[in-house]
Amino acid sequence: MVVVIPLITNNQVIYGVYSICISTAMFLGYADLGFVSAGTKFAAESYAKGEHKDELKLHGFTGFILFLFITLIVAFYLLFSYNPSLLIKDISSPEVLSIASKLLLIQAIFSYNTILHRFVSAVFQVRIDQYIYQRINIVASLIKIASVFYFFSPGKYDIVGYFLFHKAVTLSALLYSLWTISTRYKIPVLGYFKAFRFDKAVYNKTKGLAFSSLFATVMWILYYELDIIVIGKLLGASAVAIFALSFTSMKFLRSLSSVIFSPFDSRYNHFIGLNDNKGMIALLQRVVQFSMPIFVLIVISIVVLSKKLILSWAGIEYFDSWIILALLACNFMYSFIVIPGASMLTVKLKIKEMYKINFVMVLIFWTGVFTTKDYWGINSFAIFKLIAGTAAMLFYLKVLLEVMEINLPEFLKRTVLRLITPVIIQVLFLLAIVGYLPEVKSQINLLTVVAAGGVATLLGFVSLYLTSSYYKSQYKEYLSKILVRK
Repeated sequence: MVVVIPLITNNQVIYGVYSICISTAMFLGYADLGFVSAGTKFAAESYAKGEHKDELKLHGFTGFILFLFITLIVAFYLLFSYNPSLLIKDISSPEVLSIASKLLLIQAIFSYNTILHRFVSAVFQVRIDQYIYQRINIVASLIKIASVFYFFSPGKYDIVGYFLFHKAVTLSALLYSLWTISTRYKIPVLGYFKAFRFDKAVYNKTKGLAFSSLFATVMWILYYELDIIVIGKLLGASAVAIFALSFTSMKFLRSLSSVIFSPFDSRYNHFIGLNDNKGMIALLQRVVQFSMPIFVLIVISIVVLSKKLILSWAGIEYFDSWIILALLACNFMYSFIVIPGASMLTVKLKIKEMYKINFVMVLIFWTGVFTTKDYWGINSFAIFKLIAGTAAMLFYLKVLLEVMEINLPEFLKRTVLRLITPVIIQVLFLLAIVGYLPEVKSQINLLTVVAAGGVATLLGFVSLYLTSSYYKSQYKEYLSKILVRK
């Protein structure tokens, strides 16, 4: 994002069109109707029990379901690529229409990457070996970043070529990941495709959790993923560009959430498969305490420096994005409660609770947006994202207290109270330096602002180390494991 965004935001209208086109790709991640997430849960349990044939059946069945619905989505991509104005308001320029058409066609062709991605990700996830897949993706991402200097330069703005190359590199990384799975785990790729079919027994096993996950998925799309599409339809491409800049930057926090929490999801399911509830609770407590300072301290730096980040990153044309960035970032401060809480609903198959919280979040969000959009414009999307997120946090906090078998004062004592002093020190430091940070768009200025935020976040961690005996012992334990790897 540091390298790519400043270059592709030079043309606000085309960047808005690009944002709309790629935002539609989120439907691919939800095309499995909840069966992939359900299948991954039961696959982790099968793996823990040593039932590897059942694991492969689960992967094959969920991949088949995903294939069917991706094919349907591809048909819509092809329709929109023929007539992009069906998707985007107020674009009449032949050049922009052509770019939108090509982007949507490329997305249609490479949509089937999703099937390979979900299989590869699930195999590594159930073995808690996602670091292997992450390393492969790091290399792929470095290649994508390096390519931006070829596709974007003074007098050259080839966003279509960049997008095509981006997708091709992703496919190459997936093929290499398949080869790694085959050689490392002795899982025959051919065996996966043989299991790539409808299986009634697997369907009966997964349908309960899958359909509840489907409802949660639909609610999640309505809550989190439709913003850019709705803004594009109601307010046009320029408004999308303003919102999308902040929305895109949240991918960093979403990726961080995935990296931190997803390995534990599989471990929770291992405990369920082995009927070890005490082990699961002990792990859950450590996950909450481990993840809390990471998200709280990082988000505080982003919020305080949001204006400087936007100006040095994309320029004065995107000034209005800073408040959206601050509001969207605040939602991630709750991650240490929301994500483990949601995981507990899944592993314990609490279907009714999943329906309830997801419906309430969507109701609060869209009621607020359509009530206030004429007054607050695109800011209403960010404001009610935070309000709905706060309501969800309170619900998941209740879930965690029940599972961990502790009361609220004890929970606050173990978590939030330990952060008060470090947060005060971090905020005072940020307020002291923010007036001296640059506001002109350039990579050097952006790196300066990011470095300042990094120093402030590090100061928060150091303060936590010095003021909390619990975190001091935890940091020493983590550091020893890093330095002495077996």
